[in-house]
Amino acid sequence: AFFNLPDQVLSNSLRTQDVYNAILYAVSRRRRTNKDISDFIHEDEAKVSKYIQTLLSSELLDRRETFMGSKKTVYYEIGDPMIRFWYRFVFQNLERIKINGDIVFDRLKDDIAQYISIGFEDVAMLYMDALNAGGELGDIFAPFKPYRVDQSKLNRSIEIDGLSDSGDRLIIMECKFRKEPFSLSMLNHLKESASVFPDRYQKEFYLFSRNGFSSDVVSQSEEDCHLIRLEQMFTFS
Repeated sequence: AFFNLPDQVLSNSLRTQDVYNAILYAVSRRRRTNKDISDFIHEDEAKVSKYIQTLLSSELLDRRETFMGSKKTVYYEIGDPMIRFWYRFVFQNLERIKINGDIVFDRLKDDIAQYISIGFEDVAMLYMDALNAGGELGDIFAPFKPYRVDQSKLNRSIEIDGLSDSGDRLIIMECKFRKEPFSLSMLNHLKESASVFPDRYQKEFYLFSRNGFSSDVVSQSEEDCHLIRLEQMFTFS
């Protein structure tokens, strides 16, 4: 049943499966703007935009925003993690998986690990949304969004997994889905990245780690630095 996923999610409401499959595959490969998708599948941008609207109305795609410096940029994501996984790893490997799925998995396992790390960021965002909705952050913050800048005043790119403000407070999220603990050098790098934001903000850091935190991070954590372990994320209620 999992192999026939496009038939299940597309056939009842959409007629041109090939184009929709191509768009969903492109999004699964991190081509997530109209232009990037149209370039990837070699279709006219206006046509792609029309098809995307149908995918949005069918709730197969989500419309999301990210901060790109001082601007907000719209991008698209496959909302359902199972469907996202299918298009990323099964769609182009269907026949190979039928022949010998073990070999295919062995060749893809590093890419799958990277995919899971991105999913970890999504779960962390949901956790923060739950804290926010429950009034656990001391104020009501705007929806959390990722932040990306290719060239900053630090003379390097900046990538922050989640960012939100409440007017005078700024929450900065960082997620590490790694075998090693969250280290002090990672925290210092994040704080340097956060230095590009105005000093008028009271900055707070929420750190998420699959495998805990190094002792020097724990010893230096203060009221403005919250350490969230993997098990905490799944026991919140």
